[in-house]
Formats: sequence, C-alpha cells, structure tokens
Amino acid sequence: MRGLFRRFCHKRSAVFGLALLLVVVLVAMLAPILYPVDAAEMIAPPLLWPGQSLSFPLGTDQLGRDIAAGLAEGARTALLIGIVSTGTAVSIGVVVGAFSGYYAGRFVESALMRVVELFQTMPQFILVLVVVALFSPSLVMTIIAIAAVSWPPVARLVRAEVMSLREREFVQAAVALGRRDSGIIFVEILPNCLAPIVATSSIMVASAILTEAGLSFLGFGDPNLVTWGSMIGEGRNDLRTAWYLVAEPGAALLLTVLSLGLVTEGLNDALNVRWLGHPLA
Repeated sequence: MRGLFRRFCHKRSAVFGLALLLVVVLVAMLAPILYPVDAAEMIAPPLLWPGQSLSFPLGTDQLGRDIAAGLAEGARTALLIGIVSTGTAVSIGVVVGAFSGYYAGRFVESALMRVVELFQTMPQFILVLVVVALFSPSLVMTIIAIAAVSWPPVARLVRAEVMSLREREFVQAAVALGRRDSGIIFVEILPNCLAPIVATSSIMVASAILTEAGLSFLGFGDPNLVTWGSMIGEGRNDLRTAWYLVAEPGAALLLTVLSLGLVTEGLNDALNVRWLGHPLA
C-alpha cells in the first residue's frame, strides 16, 4: 500500500484532485453542523449577492435561501447518489462479467452478454429519465435508475479480465485441486481484477453525479432534496441579473467531477503494473 500511495502521489494533479475531493467530502459530512437550519428554509432577504452579508457569504437565492447551505446539502446528496449507485452497478457488473468471462463459449455467457448488449443499445440518460418519470421521483428511484444503466461497461471490463486470467497457471492449479467454480471465480480470479475495477469505479461516481444533476435540472429529482442540479435549474431564469445563482452550484459540480477525474487518472497510473517500469510486486 505504501508503494501504491507513493506512485499515486508522484502525480501532482492526482494529489490536487484528492485534496479537492476530500474538501467536498468534509463539507458534506459537516453540513448538518455548519448549517443546522434546513437548506430549503427561507431565512434571509432574497437575492443577496455574495459578500453582501457576512451571515450569508455566498448570497441567497430568489426565495431567500442560503446558497452556502444549499451547496453543502447538495454535496451530501451528490456523494450519496454517486457512491451508492456506483457500488450497486459495480456489484452487478462484476458478477455478470465474472460468470460470462469464466464460462465464455457456453450458453451462460451468451445469455448474459445478450442482456448486456440490450442495455447498451439504449441511450443511458434517456433510459434513466424514463424510469424516474414512470415512478415518483425520489432518492431511491434515482439511485436504482442510475445503477441500472451503469453496470454494462463494468460487466464487459470484468469479462475481458476474467477471460485473460482463467487460463493462467494458478487458476488451472485450482481446477486441478477440485475447487468449485464459484470459489475459483471469487477467490482466485476476481482479486486480480481489482485494479481496473477500482479505477473505473471512481469515474463512474462522477458520471452518476452528472446524471443526477441533469435529472434535477430538468425537474425529475427528488423534490424534498436540495441538489446542485435543482439549484442551477432554479437559477437559470435569473441568469442575466443574478448569474451567481447558476455559477456557484455549477462550480461545485465542476470541481467535484474534476477531482474525481484527476483521482481516476492517478489511480490508473498507480495501479498499472508496468508504471514507469516498476512492478507492483
């Protein structure tokens, strides 16, 4: 782990992205302490510009709600949706990809890959939009919809990794010892696929956050939650006169996705076995 962290820290942009991401996580965790009042509560005069009041350093919106409190609450929502939906999608994709890769050439692999192809032929955002629109928009439904469209790329990635590893000597030795297929897949093969899965998961979190922001911007987010997308959507009507209503949540969204992208790039380099010619072992 020390070698992995050292390789990660060798890339300055990755360290910057990690620091930025930690700030977002810290703000999300401390949101209830920093802003005990509900972010949707009207507690100030409307349309206070940033810096105009010390009590509201980032200003207020059209209804007199504290923008700083909204950004902190939005950080919690974004990270929750991004992490939970990605965890769900990765779990599904790993299982489907592992079994389809291990049983390549058999009926199991053919059936599973047809399901993967079915999901990949549908435009992801439109499918999420349709699923959320058919049911009442809520936090749980948003997570389910995003996870449902995010797992096929993971399945294809894991399938390719498993197919390349199943002919290796340690797998053949496990087969010769009479190990069950499930034990070989989950104990012998999948631990050796962790590097690309971890790197892919971090960028999937960013994609999930952007998808949720798009839903909220269009009015299909949970109406009981304050999100960055809903803040941008509500502020777009006053863009000419109060551009900060869109710029501040937009900047929060941009920096969060940027930090995840930089962390992903750093993980790709750190987890690469041939990184600068130095093996992980």
